[in-house]
Amino acid sequence: MAYKQFILVCGGTGCESSKADDIFRELHAQADAQGVGDEVQIVKTGCFGFCEKGPIVKVLPAESFYVEVKPGDAKEIISEQIIKGREVNRLLYKDDHKKDRLKVEDIDFYQKQYRIVLRNCGIINPENIDEYRPLRRCFFP
Repeated sequence: MAYKQFILVCGGTGCESSKADDIFRELHAQADAQGVGDEVQIVKTGCFGFCEKGPIVKVLPAESFYVEVKPGDAKEIISEQIIKGREVNRLLYKDDHKKDRLKVEDIDFYQKQYRIVLRNCGIINPENIDEYRPLRRCFFP
């Protein structure tokens, strides 16, 4: 099945301790309830490395990077982002020094990092390393 959009939910320890599993389940429930369960693939990934802003949810191909997501935000993410194509602005990562929307690779936190272990976050299924997902890289090309 070819999916039109992908929702990546951080499955790292920090995000898991902040209800990432509940977010994951609620995103699935909302996608099914709103009739788009077959159009969006919702997957858990490895750690995004930005634990202080977790739980983190990323939507592709739009490259939306949502921080501090709560299970109750799932309904809005599905209805606004997945169905209407509009980002949920209040959940986007914001930098007080920059006015424009930031892509993940432009966030200061990631600027001096060269991701080795986590570079395949969102590409390789953390529960089955033989399963490759044809997604664009989460952070760096």
